[in-house]
This record gives sequence, structure tokens and C-alpha cells, in this order.
Amino acid sequence: MPALSRPATLCAVLALLFCASGFVPQKTKEPTTAGRGLATLSGDQRIANTIKAKLLDKDKQKGLAVKVSCFDGRVYLVGRLDDTSFQNFAVTTARAADGVLSVEIYFLPETGDASADPEVADRVRAVLAADKAISAGRLEVEVVNGVAVLLGTVPDQAAAERVREAATAVPGVERVQSFLIPGR
Repeated sequence: MPALSRPATLCAVLALLFCASGFVPQKTKEPTTAGRGLATLSGDQRIANTIKAKLLDKDKQKGLAVKVSCFDGRVYLVGRLDDTSFQNFAVTTARAADGVLSVEIYFLPETGDASADPEVADRVRAVLAADKAISAGRLEVEVVNGVAVLLGTVPDQAAAERVREAATAVPGVERVQSFLIPGR
């Protein structure tokens, strides 16, 4: 067996001394994105993906009509969907998912022309991203029948109001529904 080099031997001896003395290295702070740890972000995405997969398994077309988002264990179901039976299935599925603390729904009927909704949503996202005072990194925007649905976390209530005002000013937004979560 080859002999350890001097630096390797020194490191091994120091490690043994630290262990013998009861030294426990401090856990480094988890990297964060807009105030949320990567483990939280990953868990939220896992929850949303699990719910979405079950909705798609039940009915692909109706499952695609539902946007599933999750922030700190809070699930949001948003979309254009008339089928109350599928809406109930979506809510029941979301509530049954591991790690879910609450479920909020925002379903609108499949009436009216929604062809402009994706373009309006893109305009809202662009306005929010251009405003340096608004952290758009943890915001999601869905537009349903001209209603801008705001989801995500913001540092405080003032930031939530700023996001709401910015979204309201975008052409094509008829009104705003905010589910923003002010900081902790």
C-alpha cells in the first residue's frame, strides 16, 4: 500500500483531531433564489409536476387547460375550464399531494376570445422584468380571459402592490387577480 504524502497525512491527522474533539462543521447556508432556498424551489416544482401529471393522466386536454404552480407548499390552479367535475378532481388531487399546505383556485369559463392571452401575459412579464425594483425571478403570470393572475413571492406588501399596479397598466389587462405572497 503506497504511503500518504505529507499534505495528505497532515489533512488526515487534522480530520481525526477535529472528530475526536467533537468538532462539527457548520452547515453552509443553502443557496437561495429570491429569498427561497433551492430545496424549497425543488420541492415546489416536484409538487406541481406531480399534480400536473395526474391531471394529464385523467384527461390530456383538460389537464393542459390548468396551470399548476406551487410556492412554499401553496398550490395554485389557474385556467379556463367549464367542467366542474374536472375542477373538483384537480382540487382533490392537489390537496392529496405530499407537501401541499393549501390550494387556491382561479378557474374562469371557456367563454370569450382568449387568443390574445399569451401575448398579454408576455407583455406583463416584460414590464415586470424591466422594473429593477420588482424581483420578477419568483413571479409567475397567467392571463385568463384578459385577467392577469399574479402568482409568487415578493419581499413585502409594498412590492406586491407595485407588481399589481404594473400589471394593471399593461394594455390588454382587463383586471388583476393577485395571489402574491409577501415576504416572511
